[in-house]
Parts: sequence; C-alpha cells; structure tokens
Amino acid sequence: MTIKVEAIYENGILRPLEQLALYNDERVTLIIEPHDDNLDHEYLAQVRAEVAKRGNPPPPTIEEMQDHLKDVPGSFADLIVEQRGPR
Repeated sequence: MTIKVEAIYENGILRPLEQLALYNDERVTLIIEPHDDNLDHEYLAQVRAEVAKRGNPPPPTIEEMQDHLKDVPGSFADLIVEQRGPR
C-alpha cells in the first residue's frame, strides 16, 4: 500500500498534515519531495554567480539557514504579527 501525504518539517521531525492509517512503531519508507514553488531558482542562481564573481563565500542554503535557526524559540510568524500589531 502506498500513501501520499503532505507533512511539515519542524525541529527535526516530519509531522503529517493528516491522520495516517499506520500502527505504532510501524516502519515506513519516505520519499521526500520539498515544496519550494515559492523560490525563484533562476534568480537565486544569478545571485550566487554574482557573489562568486566577487570572491565572497556563497550565501547559505535554505537548509543551512534552517539549521542555524532551529534553536530559536518561538515562531517568526508570531513575532511578525506581534510587531505589526492588529490590523
């Protein structure tokens, strides 16, 4: 049986967005397909090429930024809403 389900990666754990018909401790195989439709890959490639021409180190990848930010407590979304105030 194959199940396709979306999940969120939070603090080192994949959290399914819906209930799964699995037993506790059941072993499964995951195939990860990141949803990065919001990224402009062509623009990112241009920026990386420009930075490389200058001899600076390349900008961090999204995964590196997520790793650096994983220990920051709270939610950045909540912080932004708090700073903007009620609408």
